[in-house]
Amino acid sequence: MQRDAEVVYGDTDSLFVHLPGRTKDQAFRIGNEIADAVTAANPKPVKLKFEKVYTKSLLMAKKRYVGFKYESIDETEPGFDAKGIETVRRDGFPAGQKMVESVIK
Repeated sequence: MQRDAEVVYGDTDSLFVHLPGRTKDQAFRIGNEIADAVTAANPKPVKLKFEKVYTKSLLMAKKRYVGFKYESIDETEPGFDAKGIETVRRDGFPAGQKMVESVIK
């Protein structure tokens, strides 16, 4: 299954695959195909779940990333998503969180 795909991040429970030059619709189709192929190649109960497509994103470190995501092929505008950075950490202060999110956006 040649897709010109590159795994750019992976850890215990996450995998990011770069699909250069693909549209959002193509990325959803290919993402589901990859998830189905990985699931079929592994014994039960292992199952890879395809969750979302990111357009622009920034991967900073393990479990620290931010981007604009589509969770369904029907969405027309991406939502902002952040994990492990100052905008979502509980030990930050609200003004700093808003400032970092504003700069990222």
